[in-house]
Formats: sequence, C-alpha cells, structure tokens
Amino acid sequence: MKYYKLLLLVLIITSCATPHTYLDETGKEISVKKSAVFENRGNWVFLDQNRNQIPEEEFQEKWRNKENNLVRHDYIATDTGRVATLKEPIYSRYTVSYYQIVTKLKELTGKSFPDNSIFIIAYTYRNDLCSPESSNFKSKGKIASRKKSLEPFIEKIQNNNKEVVILIFYEDGISLANSPNSPEEYFYIDKGKFLRNNLFLTSTFCGSYAIIRPNGQTLVRNGEAPIRHIEQHLKPENWDQFFPPSE
Repeated sequence: MKYYKLLLLVLIITSCATPHTYLDETGKEISVKKSAVFENRGNWVFLDQNRNQIPEEEFQEKWRNKENNLVRHDYIATDTGRVATLKEPIYSRYTVSYYQIVTKLKELTGKSFPDNSIFIIAYTYRNDLCSPESSNFKSKGKIASRKKSLEPFIEKIQNNNKEVVILIFYEDGISLANSPNSPEEYFYIDKGKFLRNNLFLTSTFCGSYAIIRPNGQTLVRNGEAPIRHIEQHLKPENWDQFFPPSE
C-alpha cells in the first residue's frame, strides 16, 4: 500500500513539473509547466477591465462584486505566463431569429425540437483554464463525469419546465468524444462557431449560458454558475427584469 501511495505522489509531482502545451490568446502553442499555470499564483498577472495591472486582492474584490458587472478570462502569455483579466458584461440580452437559431441547432445536433422549445445552452470556450483538469480534449470519461453531476439537476429543471431543452456545447477546436448518433446525447461541438460568433461573444472563465425563448428573447449569462441558478431566470419576476413587458 505504501508503494502505491508513493507511486501516486511521484506521478502527481511529475505531472506538475512536466511541460504541458497550452495556447496563448492568439492560438499559438506554448510549452509551460502545469504548476506555473495553476499553482504559482504569485507569478500571475492580474488586469482590470481597462487592462491595468492590479494586485490580486483588488482583482478578486472587483470580480466577486456582481454589481461591477465583470467576468473573468484567463490565458497564457508568452512573456508573463498566466494572465487573469476582467471583462464586461455578466449579462447580455438579444432578440434573435428563433427560426435561424433552431435551424442551426437541428443541423449541429441532428435532432428535431418542438416548436415551443425554450433552450438552455451551456457553452465551454476553447483554452479555458477553469481548473487543472481543463483541456481541449474531452474524453468519454470526462463527459460521463460531467453528465453524472448535471443530470439530477437537468431532470428537475425539465420536470418543472416541460418545454425546456438543455444542450451542452463546446467551441469548435475542442475534441469531444461524444456519441452524436445517440438519441440520448446532448453534448455537441459548435462546428463552424455559429453560436460563438452570434451568442457567446465574450470568452469567459468557466464558460457561459444562454436562454433562448420562442419569441426570440435571448439572455446570455457569462461566467461560472450552477445550472439550477440559470433555471431561476425563467421565473417571470426574474425574466421581466431583463425583458420588461412594457418593451
């Protein structure tokens, strides 16, 4: 038993010390030690929404105060290593062509949807540094693990809202070991980046969500959030704050 524990410790240390390939903000490959990306916070660079360097404490305060309407995006820079930036906004609202969106979703998923469907889409961006496990390759094991954590909440949401369709999309450029021909599948690649270019415009730490209603009203929520929190936006008293009935 001691041997296996020692072996595991050696593997963890080796993994952190071995250079890994990441992509910088321009898409260029950079070889960086994993520990430098996720552990050595003292070497990270923190930028405010005006791209001015600030202390981490100030960065955290600005980011976590939701009244500031700021989200976070991290990337690797060739000269400085990991950079954490603040961006606007947390929420964006649009009025879209529901027909065009549904037509594209049918193309991307190979599925048909009822005419009154309300879509909740979770979107993961390429090169996301959300956690040490983040990568541009999503194996069957990683997909199964995420589904296991999501499905109890998805079942409750769809029991409460029969018209809701939940889809999980990954930006084109991420390798996804999904099962696209399975009727049970709901994990897909945004091939051609239609969703990225039309809805998910702000690359964000830990992804974004969109809610799309049949009348075209669309709310995008950037940044990490539990899917059960996203469901709360469907309540009329919450939705009307973003789309007042008088408009």
